[in-house]
Amino acid sequence: MRTSLYATNVLLSLTLWMTACSEDDAGMDPCASTSISLSANITGAHEGENDGSIAASASGSQGFTFSLAGGDFQSSGTFSGLAAGTYTITAKDQNDCTAQQTFTVPELSTPNVSYNAEIRPIIENVCWNCHKQAGQAGFPHADLSTPEKVQENATRINTEVQAGRMPKVGNLTSAEKSAIAAWVAAGAPIDN
Repeated sequence: MRTSLYATNVLLSLTLWMTACSEDDAGMDPCASTSISLSANITGAHEGENDGSIAASASGSQGFTFSLAGGDFQSSGTFSGLAAGTYTITAKDQNDCTAQQTFTVPELSTPNVSYNAEIRPIIENVCWNCHKQAGQAGFPHADLSTPEKVQENATRINTEVQAGRMPKVGNLTSAEKSAIAAWVAAGAPIDN
């Protein structure tokens, strides 16, 4: 009797397994009805720099993770520290369904801004009101009295100007602010 009870259990288990995984289910692809699409916000990279980024997002399913150029998957679709170039992003959903899209991080050329023609007039006409006599009694401001001292303070000048904290008196145009930013991005040369 033990042998026949064992045989009945094996037969019953085999029948249940075959019923649960019918031939129709075996060939079903969970990704066949999934249509994943990717999009991205892209920030260009300056010439020779790794300051570009891709912020990818996916739709058409749920629980996405993202991979850059076949690397490890991560929960965020943001990839930064990129040089100009073409990158493949893969999105994978909770069912391991994937989609790939190629995105291009453009190279941003640094405009050639002349210190003597563009930056120096801004410094002399706007900044010298407070900064030409810096370092002397009663003038605690950054010293911008020479081109070399302007160059030493270039990053600080750009930060203060872009934040709107400088100049204290008057305003700079958006073109002047852009010129300062481009000049600093180019290394703040004073010999042009």
